Formats: sequence, structure tokens, C-alpha cells
Amino acid sequence: MDFLAISDAFVGEEQFRGAAALLEEKGHRVEVMRWGPATKGTLEGIIRAMELRGPTFDSSLREISQRLKGKEALLVDFAPVPAELMDGLKIIGVCRANTSNVDMKCATAFRIPVIGVAGRNASAVAEFTIGLMIAESRHIARSHANLSGGKWVKEYGDDPNEIEGKTVGIIGFGSIGRAVAAKLSGFGCRILVYDPLVTGDLGDVTLVPLETLLKESDFVTVHVKVTEETKNLLGEKQFRMMKPSAYVVNTARSEVVDQRALTQVLAESRIRGAALDVFEAEPLPADSPLLKLPNVTLTPHMAGATQESLSKSPVLLARNVLKYLSGDRDCNIQNKSVLEKAHA
Repeated sequence: MDFLAISDAFVGEEQFRGAAALLEEKGHRVEVMRWGPATKGTLEGIIRAMELRGPTFDSSLREISQRLKGKEALLVDFAPVPAELMDGLKIIGVCRANTSNVDMKCATAFRIPVIGVAGRNASAVAEFTIGLMIAESRHIARSHANLSGGKWVKEYGDDPNEIEGKTVGIIGFGSIGRAVAAKLSGFGCRILVYDPLVTGDLGDVTLVPLETLLKESDFVTVHVKVTEETKNLLGEKQFRMMKPSAYVVNTARSEVVDQRALTQVLAESRIRGAALDVFEAEPLPADSPLLKLPNVTLTPHMAGATQESLSKSPVLLARNVLKYLSGDRDCNIQNKSVLEKAHA
């Protein structure tokens, strides 16, 4: 099978060549090319637009279109895959679980399986999430900012809080939510989970309704995809259910948390604090009211971007593609309905 693999500012050509070697060992032919802006910051703007409006064909995809001629499989990280690029394809592979850069409706209509990678950055985001919990509840970032400004400040209105023994509510129990729970095990936390897609006995983790999680948790951390059901999942009503001493952490997507409502409850100290890695406008505008609040820790959408998570994802994708080609359908197919249609 002939493959075209497309690198970008996050996953480079070297990483894709490692994946290509796995495919070539099995007799496949792989061409690797580079797409997109040179900087991650510029690419993040394109990614954001695709998440909101989906992938569309533009001038930046003309070279991809030319090089795809005669190819049967396309492997990407963030490169857009609109319908115009799908002619003749038998496989589309994405180095992530999020396939917002692929026109999934058209891929499914064309009966092209879209194969992803589950949890490539689960450990990275889970570590960062716990880091934010500690940074906010122990005033770490604020203390650093004060010292950098020549100020020796040890009191911040609220006493610092440990996370040991606290109740942590995890909204969304996919690969990242599970990794957060696992990494918190050493802290002796009580773990509550809200996820309508999860059933059964989860051992030391307790599945509860969202209202119960919000009322009982000392920390609420968000790890769900953006869907019609999860947009503004946490808003004014939900914040009113939380303890005044609770913290909110969001390393998922900004659309899941009503940013204006959260800003208001923080300003009124109706919850103790928040830590955010994602925002409704990125980069965060200089006049954002969040920047003026004394009880929030902010980071620039960087939770999942570690060297380890980015470098291993093409290899994980190549392994999933090889599983699919060998007849193993347990390979993270994102549109499994194409398999049903194929056998109809």
C-alpha cells in the first residue's frame, strides 16, 4: 500500500519517518512531507478554527493534493483532511484521538476508516492537571510572580491547601481521566467520576451523578470532548452547587466550561479558585478579566505538548494501521460504522 505521511510543527518529519519504517518493514511504501506553518503558535490558530468550523480545502493543501495522487492511505497529525483529499483513499490515520481536522462525515460516506491514537498525551495532561491543582491550591504561581516582581508575599487571603485526602471529581473518564485517577492514588484522594458512557465497577473510583460530584468534590477537573451534550457543561447553575472551598481545573476544552460564569464566581469568591489551560479566545486577550483575578492559575494551552507525547504518536498510529491491515479491528477506528456498511 502507498502511504503519504504529513508532518507539522508539532510532530516532525523525523517522528513520522520512524513510523514509516514500521510500515516499510511490512512491504508498504511511505512518502513523508511537511505541511503548515513553522511555529506551533500559528498552527494552534488553525487548529482552533478547524475545531469550530471543520476542515476546508485551501491553497496550503494543493501540494498535499498533488502528492496524494496514486496513494491509498494518508497519515496526518493536524493537517486538514477535507473531502477534496479523500478520492482513492482506503485509510486515513490521525496521530490523536481528536479527529476534528478530518471531515468525518465525508470519510464515513466514502467508507474510509479513520484510525486514531488513544491517549497519546494522557500521561502528559494528567501530570499537568495535578500540577495545576497543586499550583493553585498552594499559591505556587502567584508566589513566583511576586518574587519575580521583587515582592516577598506569603499570605494570599486563603490558607494553602494540600490535595492529600481530598475528594477529587473527574468529569470524563477516558484515557486522560483514568490517568489522573491513577496518578492521584498516591495522594490518598477519594475519587468521584461523572461519565454517562462508563458503566460497571471501577474499583476505588466511584461513579456518581454530576450534581453529586459537584456538591462533594474539593477539586473538579474536566476531561471530556466537546459535543452538543458537553458544551457549557459547567455553568452558573453548576458552580452554585460546589463548595465555597472548591477548585475547578480545565485542561480539556474551553467550550465545556462557561468562562464568563466561571470568571464571575471567582470574582465573587463563590469558589476558592481555578486553574485553566484552555480559553474561549486563544491567545488569551490582554484585557481578559481572568488576568486580574487573584484566585486563578493560567497556562497557555500546553498541557499535552510534551516531547514524549508528540514523538511517540506516529509510531502508535502506524501500529494501529498495521493491526487494521492484518484484519484486527481493535485499532481505534473512529468511525466504526464504515465496517458495518462494508459488510451490509
